[in-house]
Amino acid sequence: MIQNNLAFLLERCSDIWKVFFNRVMILGCTSQIFSMFVKALIKSIKNKKFSLKEMAGYGGMPSSHTAFIVSATLGLGIEYGWDAGIFGFAIVSALIVLVDAIKLRGTIDTINKRSTYLAKDCLEEEIGKQPKYIAHKLSEVIGGIIFAVIYTFLFYLFFYGFFNVGQN
Repeated sequence: MIQNNLAFLLERCSDIWKVFFNRVMILGCTSQIFSMFVKALIKSIKNKKFSLKEMAGYGGMPSSHTAFIVSATLGLGIEYGWDAGIFGFAIVSALIVLVDAIKLRGTIDTINKRSTYLAKDCLEEEIGKQPKYIAHKLSEVIGGIIFAVIYTFLFYLFFYGFFNVGQN
């Protein structure tokens, strides 16, 4: 019994490398990366100075976390069907990420602002460089959703056949 379970487990684990060729995984990750480039470009135009550091910054338009989760969710729906259990799970996960991008991060922004104010008064010195805002505005999340829908459409239109390891 244990020997059969071990053989099964080893067989399944030996295929773990296939995740790097999984279409939905590639879709989500590339969507996030490209949205980060767009965010850096938008911030660079706004600041009149190009900086790749803006890619890794918090907040901004479009939300790259939103782009990732929405693209991956749409990819799961396309791959496995809109009535598949994994798509339903992805919808719930996406909603959690989207709400957290706005609400939870907004709460963190408020706490950060208040604690910085208190620390400055108590210590009478400048606090280390902290991000001013990490939350997304609703418009940034909506921008991430729109980016993800367009990106997913283009991804499946042009690259559907390139990544098919592990797909049905």
